Amino acid sequence: MNTASPPRAWHILTGEYPPQSGGVADYTRLLALALVRAGDRVHLWIPPASEPPTRTEGATVHVLPDHFGWKSLPGLSRRLRRADPDATLLVQYVPHMYGMRAMNLPLAVWLCRFAPRPRWVMFHEVAFPMDAGRPWKHRLLGIVQHLMAGLVVRGADRSTIAIPRWQAVLRRCAPGCARSTVVPIPSTVALSADADAVVRVRQSLGCGPDSRVIGHFGTWGAAITASLEPVVVEVLGAMPAVSMLAVGRDSDVWYAGFVARYPDLAARIHATGNVSPERVGEYLRACDLLVQPYPDGVSCRRSSAMAGIALGRPVVTDSGPATEPVWRDERLVVAIDRNRESDTRAMVSAVVALLADPLERERLGERAERGYRDLFSIERTLEILRGPFPTSEPR
Repeated sequence: MNTASPPRAWHILTGEYPPQSGGVADYTRLLALALVRAGDRVHLWIPPASEPPTRTEGATVHVLPDHFGWKSLPGLSRRLRRADPDATLLVQYVPHMYGMRAMNLPLAVWLCRFAPRPRWVMFHEVAFPMDAGRPWKHRLLGIVQHLMAGLVVRGADRSTIAIPRWQAVLRRCAPGCARSTVVPIPSTVALSADADAVVRVRQSLGCGPDSRVIGHFGTWGAAITASLEPVVVEVLGAMPAVSMLAVGRDSDVWYAGFVARYPDLAARIHATGNVSPERVGEYLRACDLLVQPYPDGVSCRRSSAMAGIALGRPVVTDSGPATEPVWRDERLVVAIDRNRESDTRAMVSAVVALLADPLERERLGERAERGYRDLFSIERTLEILRGPFPTSEPR
């Protein structure tokens, strides 16, 4: 971790924070803890929630009176300066996190015109698409969110993006805006797992010496499970010694539906339900490989894929429009081009081949873990945020 840079101070604004579930919530806490460990002062500014915020050692958490609305914004600049006048404002930007039905224009205006400087923004997402064929409510949402993103990026002293694809979207929102720097989303789960705990997980699955386990980690949305489910069915049908472990929030909901549709496979399917980031590693390390399909392809913003490669798990996934060249160049995963009729068959073939080849699984896992450490880790994030700001976009 970069400790050579002098200590800094940060005001981090986010629309979600643990114990609220969500990738940005987990990412923000991970980042806050890493900055504190690096010697920085950290203030977190979050909206109210039904539960108190998770304790973040060394950081000060400020709960606002509302969801970045009229009770919060008028005095927010004054509160920030009073808490730490030398701090850099760092906004975790996802438009739907900030209330007002994902159209919080007052917040965007405040970030553009009135927020204390220096202002930095991290675009996890930019704006809802404005496709002509969508319902008028969706088009209105897209128009407002493009306007919001344009205001935010114009008012920012520095902007960062989770994937290179967002640069083109920002250029549409704010023509002529400065180039943003890519800051990949690191794994938000614990990167160590007790070996005995991993053994216990495999035993609980009924795994014998010749058994294999495929896994999937995520939030189990329909867009992903639609691609995942046929792969699971075909792999389990082709390999009787293989079982499936579903990991993450709502995995139990998916499990219930899956076993209702395929009752003959019920004994070979297992689900964790919601599991803490500290324990996810135990379940992922218990898997021989992970199957991680994404509608737009694997990318630097997919923290579920990052968790797999950070833990040295072989990952079979998709290549799509959001996929950066680094995934293929560094051979970090097996990425299937799913823009073909035979996409499911190709993914099944890749999974079956890897399950039958322990040496190749080991090589892939080692490359993945090494690539994660060099390119995507939280240490890499701190090098970018705490070091000299790059003048050109990294690969």
